[in-house]
Amino acid sequence: MKIYRQLVQLFIPMFILMIFMVTSCSDTVQSESTTIGSSDIHKSNTPVVSNPQNQHFVFSNPQAISARGYAKVGLSIGRKLDGTVSAVGFHYVKNTPNWKDIVSVSAGGGHILGLKNDGTVVAVGYNENGQLNVEDWQQTIAIAAGVAHTVGLRSDRTVVAVGWNEHLQCDVSNWKNISTISAGYAHTVALTHSGAAIATGDNQYGQCNINDWKNMTAISAGFFHTLGLNADGSVLATGDNKEGQCNVSTWTDIVSISGGMFHSVGLKKDGTIVAVGNNEYGQCNVSSWQDIIAISAGYDHTVGLKSDGSVVAVGNNQYNQCDVSDWKNIGGP
Repeated sequence: MKIYRQLVQLFIPMFILMIFMVTSCSDTVQSESTTIGSSDIHKSNTPVVSNPQNQHFVFSNPQAISARGYAKVGLSIGRKLDGTVSAVGFHYVKNTPNWKDIVSVSAGGGHILGLKNDGTVVAVGYNENGQLNVEDWQQTIAIAAGVAHTVGLRSDRTVVAVGWNEHLQCDVSNWKNISTISAGYAHTVALTHSGAAIATGDNQYGQCNINDWKNMTAISAGFFHTLGLNADGSVLATGDNKEGQCNVSTWTDIVSISGGMFHSVGLKKDGTIVAVGNNEYGQCNVSSWQDIIAISAGYDHTVGLKSDGSVVAVGNNQYNQCDVSDWKNIGGP
């Protein structure tokens, strides 16, 4: 009996320890499974990026490439897979090489924006209207640069804006439940979670007449016109059409849209491009492009991101904004 009691005293603590270890392992596996499952769900819809402080931001439609400019000044910027950027064009782009941890980019009339993986924003370029005053922005999940104003979408789905506001293009403080933003010359447009379109700013050409657009999947503000993408791959357009930039009613199978100064481009689901509008500098000469996964229409140039991470460009190259042939490893998070 003495030996039996000694064995019981020896094995009971070991048995309890084993139960504790099994329970702990089970909890760990369950926790990891939940985390992985959550990440997979997000990845299938919208990119989730962890920053060094282990915060998670669900970014809205991050842009790997962006083209813009104003008055013949051209800008092009691309986000590399390592979170740094490549930029060409107007001389302010020389101030971007030290950027890192970038998840999305946007080019304006004379300024460039970068959205970082911690939800903050960096900016360089002209600041005469305060369009670079974004240093205090936090919890940002999307950015859009107009010609002289800057718009940001916050994680709570509200919108902030700074810069030129002569036409009330920055009056977005009452917007809620926003999923997508885009900024034009002097107007700002957005989509709500339900796919309804809203706009504020200059409406001289009817570019803000989008209140009846419903169930949209994407929206793009050109300089004086606005494009909207339907779920069936068709496209709507309103605003200035002097150069035919709104003649998109025959487009089909479109998955992405971008409005420039006087031209519009669309990415088809087969990786080819369609374009309408002014072609003075060959900015619409994109019919031969293949394997394109992202597009952006600048002032009078167009850039496209290929599936292999390289970039192509056509149009006005006065400021070397089309010198992207050596860009590699461009892409989103």
